[in-house]
Amino acid sequence: MKKLFCLSILICSLAFVATAQPDGAKTQRHGGSYAFNLGVDVPIKFFKEMSSTGFAFDYAWSDQRFGKLDAKPSILGFTFNMGIAHYLGADDHHGGNLAGYTNVHTYGGVIISPCKTGNISLTGGPNLGLYSGNSKFGFGARADVSWYLTNHIAITPGFLWIKELDVDPRYAITGRLTIAF
Repeated sequence: MKKLFCLSILICSLAFVATAQPDGAKTQRHGGSYAFNLGVDVPIKFFKEMSSTGFAFDYAWSDQRFGKLDAKPSILGFTFNMGIAHYLGADDHHGGNLAGYTNVHTYGGVIISPCKTGNISLTGGPNLGLYSGNSKFGFGARADVSWYLTNHIAITPGFLWIKELDVDPRYAITGRLTIAF
């Protein structure tokens, strides 16, 4: 856990250094700095046994890197993401349903812009799991790929990893509709 925390601090520090530019050197990209994501998470492995489909809402920020861009930005940038996901309880095979699970997160990391019409976001940070009246603090990470169909709308598949104390890691495949502005 300490190694993951130190690694996330290192990645965030590198992102700040890699994207630092004097004010006169900034490229006019005319992209949005904000994005809302609405989507579905499909649990896999152990997580699939205790939760079924999840519904997620996220807000993301990055300096003019969302949407179709007029000019290709520098390859690396910083991004911040926060959101909430609620997973429905799965059938416990004994006549009832397991309780649902809600995850609240705040992630930071790098955004990679290989082209003007898409980006790759690698983020990680703290999260809070809420279920059956209990709460657990944990750490999570996401990898998302956004491909913009229009100037402001993208499809964003991804992968989610969540680790809380005393619980096996939770994995999910994510699918989002992203609206940038």
